[in-house]
Amino acid sequence: MPGRRSSIFASAHAKLQWAERHIDQLQTASTAYLSPLLMLDVEQDSTTNRLVMRIRYRGQRLPTEFGLMIGDIATNLRAVLDHIVWRLVSPKLTPDDRKEDVGFPFVRERTKLKKQIKRALLDRVGKADELIESIAPYPGGNDDLYALHTLSNGDKHRLCTVVSDFVELHRIVDPKGRRKPVDLNGLRFGTGPGLLNKLHLGGMGITLSHNGTIDPAQFEKTFHLAFADETPYAREPVIPTLKRQAEQVRGILEKFEDRYPTVQLSDAYYDD
Repeated sequence: MPGRRSSIFASAHAKLQWAERHIDQLQTASTAYLSPLLMLDVEQDSTTNRLVMRIRYRGQRLPTEFGLMIGDIATNLRAVLDHIVWRLVSPKLTPDDRKEDVGFPFVRERTKLKKQIKRALLDRVGKADELIESIAPYPGGNDDLYALHTLSNGDKHRLCTVVSDFVELHRIVDPKGRRKPVDLNGLRFGTGPGLLNKLHLGGMGITLSHNGTIDPAQFEKTFHLAFADETPYAREPVIPTLKRQAEQVRGILEKFEDRYPTVQLSDAYYDD
């Protein structure tokens, strides 16, 4: 029976879409968890006689499921790359080949990349080696992509951890539209290194409620989880980092689609 011609990267796209869906779910879940923990209040500074805004969290240890979701996302993003390689190499396998060696090659040193490409049997796919070399999946080449590989591998042995949470305040907005928004340049508030815990307001137009508290709705804000120090993204915000990685993986997938728009497949390797 003749082979069929079709895009061979459907499973890679499915993995990527699954990861992106989980990123959105993690963002929704973490924001819902963190929002009620944000406390904004003001007090008069006795030294400067100016209002001081303070931010604090009432939460304790972050939920374990956040780490589980991050691990799932990293694993699926990493799997996109393996699915690409498998779809290219699988039609060319022989009974004597080691299927477990077929995967996207990551190496610790650039000089070992050609050997790993051959071990993954990518030398059987025309010019795939050139494409892999241009991606540079090793430290000092594409550090960000290699960090994803490290994060995914780490999730196989231990729970991916987040060290803290923080909030970025972007703008102050008058709910009644009487004043122009005040840009806060993404000030970061929290309890970790480099994070603020108070701010002198001084005439910035903050509206207080009848009991003297601040209405959080006046602030355009983003809640974040941050990676733990032992992860390859130490102290970086989780959601923006995962979104950046998803975009990078999508870009790699598009490169392979451009190079291999269709490949002749036997029915044994084609999935509807």
